[in-house]
Amino acid sequence: MHLTHLTRFHILALAAALALAGCGRFSIPEPVGDLEIVFEDFSAKSILPSVDMTIDGYRVSGIGPDGRSFQVSSWESPVTIIGLTIGDWQITVDGMNVEGLIIGRGTATARIHTTATTTTSVLISPLYGQGSLRVSLSWPVAEIESPTVSAELTPTGGAPTSLPFNVGTDGTAEYLGTASAGYYTLTIRLEDTGVTVAGATETIRILSGHETTGTFSFTEINSPGGSVEIEITWDMNDPITVVLSNVPVQITTSQSVTLSASAPAETDPVSFTWYLNGSAAGTGPTLTVAGSLGIGYYRVDAVAVNTDGSRSGSTSATFTIINP
Repeated sequence: MHLTHLTRFHILALAAALALAGCGRFSIPEPVGDLEIVFEDFSAKSILPSVDMTIDGYRVSGIGPDGRSFQVSSWESPVTIIGLTIGDWQITVDGMNVEGLIIGRGTATARIHTTATTTTSVLISPLYGQGSLRVSLSWPVAEIESPTVSAELTPTGGAPTSLPFNVGTDGTAEYLGTASAGYYTLTIRLEDTGVTVAGATETIRILSGHETTGTFSFTEINSPGGSVEIEITWDMNDPITVVLSNVPVQITTSQSVTLSASAPAETDPVSFTWYLNGSAAGTGPTLTVAGSLGIGYYRVDAVAVNTDGSRSGSTSATFTIINP
């Protein structure tokens, strides 16, 4: 005859109860009650530790009045422990994966009553303690000039903590550190010279005593590209602006005066040629005019030409020579 899991556990628990009660022939049975334990599992998140996170079985233990205890194993919920001493019992349920590793634990307090079955619910949660987190990144090394990584690990309802990455020269980066067991949000930004070119956000779980590993391969990069500042100047061969200064309205036959010619500072070096009434009168930035030219009306012209002859300009002024 085959026995169900529940029947086998009833027998185990009864044997434990008999051991607790003693086996003397004249012992008076003490009042006892039964306990039914219902398990509630936790659920997995996006990035899991490097262990099987599926609960395959349970180890149930309890400590009661006068230090009495029990321990049984189960592969299903609920499990019923019969014949327990009345009073308060501290119940611990360890959740184990198929390899027998404890990956979660729950506790509860149950009060046992005479000839009654008490039902208690135990929530199995991740173990407390420290676990480790390893995050690896990769990207096309030729597409990023100056890579940096900004990353934060944020616990549920808590403040973010920055994660310092070791950035290599081969298009990879890695972080390895510890964190308290629990659920977190991991945010990663890959930056090139301060500009975000790739990123990701994941929910992860840290399990006490185990390592959680995440790998991100950024194959598509939103490269900002390079930038160049172009300073545009133009030279459309416009005429050179020539300015004359110190031009008199008139002079006498006994006077002389020096005229000056100039061009804007942004103009290439230029040469000047002077003309009086259409005749060449000299070169250079100045021209001296003497009254000995004779009484009359004069027009002076200054012509400017740049070094390669691509631009030229001129201006003119008039003055008269009179008797003193």
